[in-house]
Amino acid sequence: MATGTSGRRRWWSLPPFYESEVPDFGLLPKVPGADALVQCVFLSSPWGDVSYITEFRDGSIVGQGDGWVDRADVYIKIRMCDFIGLRFGTVNFIDALEYGEGGGTVAKISLVAGLVESLPYKRAWSECFDGGLLIAKWSKITSSLQYQQLGSSFSKVVTLD
Repeated sequence: MATGTSGRRRWWSLPPFYESEVPDFGLLPKVPGADALVQCVFLSSPWGDVSYITEFRDGSIVGQGDGWVDRADVYIKIRMCDFIGLRFGTVNFIDALEYGEGGGTVAKISLVAGLVESLPYKRAWSECFDGGLLIAKWSKITSSLQYQQLGSSFSKVVTLD
């Protein structure tokens, strides 16, 4: 679910982010033949691990949603904090894979990396709400070994009864 308007306003959608609903992503330049179905798993998000599908056609995002597809061209498994870092330009595509994994042909992985690292794509991402940085920080905390060791005792302390 996306909210906001184009222009100077920010967009916010969770989880993780439905770029296909943000008007600026509809303005990305067409790249004929730049097609890929991408299966992502975002690790250690505030919602747990999130499986997410993004479809690129001619370089544009034409579909997104939660779930899993076995026939993906590219498989990416990264921490949520690295995904958000990629989104805000503090992490590049290769660095995001440092704590994760990727799969697919070199050609398709390179195509997706080129699209998400492109200036027009980064400009469109800049229209998205920067509250995502808070999610990145929370994700980094929840993926830390110290937090995981505290996990069971922490959940007993923090209750919403």
